[in-house]
Amino acid sequence: MRKLKKSAPVWVEIDLKRLRNNLQVITGHLEPETQILAVLKSNAYGHGSVQIALELQRNGIAYFAVARLEEALELRRAGIKGQILLFEPIFPEQMEMVVENHVIPSVVGMKSAELLVGRLRQLRRKIKIHLKIDSGMGGPGLLPEDCREMARFLKQQKRLEIDGVYTHLTSDYRGDSEAVRSQLEQFRQAMIIMEQEEIHVPHIHVASSLAIFTLPETHYNMVRPGISLYGIPPKEGLGLPLQPVMQVKSRILYVKELHANESIGTYGSKFTASHRMQYAVVTVGYGDAFFLLTTRQGSVLVRGRRASMISQSRMNQILIDVTHISDVSEGDEVVLIGEQGMESITAEDATKAAGIPSINCESVCLINPKVPRYFLGSRQEWKRNSGAQPAVDELETAATDYGNG
Repeated sequence: MRKLKKSAPVWVEIDLKRLRNNLQVITGHLEPETQILAVLKSNAYGHGSVQIALELQRNGIAYFAVARLEEALELRRAGIKGQILLFEPIFPEQMEMVVENHVIPSVVGMKSAELLVGRLRQLRRKIKIHLKIDSGMGGPGLLPEDCREMARFLKQQKRLEIDGVYTHLTSDYRGDSEAVRSQLEQFRQAMIIMEQEEIHVPHIHVASSLAIFTLPETHYNMVRPGISLYGIPPKEGLGLPLQPVMQVKSRILYVKELHANESIGTYGSKFTASHRMQYAVVTVGYGDAFFLLTTRQGSVLVRGRRASMISQSRMNQILIDVTHISDVSEGDEVVLIGEQGMESITAEDATKAAGIPSINCESVCLINPKVPRYFLGSRQEWKRNSGAQPAVDELETAATDYGNG
């Protein structure tokens, strides 16, 4: 434990109290027996997978999901004891590491199943698997019409033990209700075949964040929250009491003046002042927060007020207009994502300002892993601080520096 000082040019603050709040919001929409499979892929959506997993483990979560084997091994080295599911299928040469670290791979077709069984026979071992059904997303996955062949193959061998079956809804995010019904029907047909073939499936999961809150019929006995864990609403207008877990902050390096009709710029863009103005150089750029590369009309917070970006982001700097903000000086805190005073900039705001035409979690996923993460608000620390978030300069015991997250 150490005091969080403003020594870094850019840093990320992760509020674990808010993570716990979001977990409670999610569980409030579930039946008591429904289990949570916490999604930690892409470094827990940029939040730092190890510390997020440790906090969730302390709060009773026993199932985790990542995309790739390297992510699972990192969690095991950090002391995560629960089950870890790999979304992406593995290669046969990875099998030994999967077995040794008790990781659950996804099986997406007959060929992958046969290759895994062959390698397991060489190792004289068996593993748990989850079958992924392609119900319409088009990526890796077993087509429903192939499920009977898979079920009979699984009954004939003793190396693969089914721990779960799942699919991934994408049509709910598009608001395409007809496609949602089609995907769910495809999945139901697959599960009917499993039942007919007397395949016992301990865990069935379909619902990711949006379906958790809008499609209770998809909950089965396990759900997969991702962005909602981190306080990012899966869709606008849901009115959920989710709290954003991440804040991205930097500092002002230098304050300068620009005269009317005077121009400044970077390699590919130029800004010309229409009037006399004051601008500040901020020590963050697209090398730190990749979404800044395409941000053209973004804003940040300085002294509790919004300041517009001018010109194009540089690799390690942005320029902001602070003409309207009094007493701006070198060293002032700048918020790219988060709150300051009565103002806030959400991850959704940053994503839209970057012109990213997708769902709303991209900005937090695009923070360079080398940017230090500070994890605030472990249960005992927040109790010591009476539940009030201390100012950055006062974080004597409430900040832990885990380096590059």
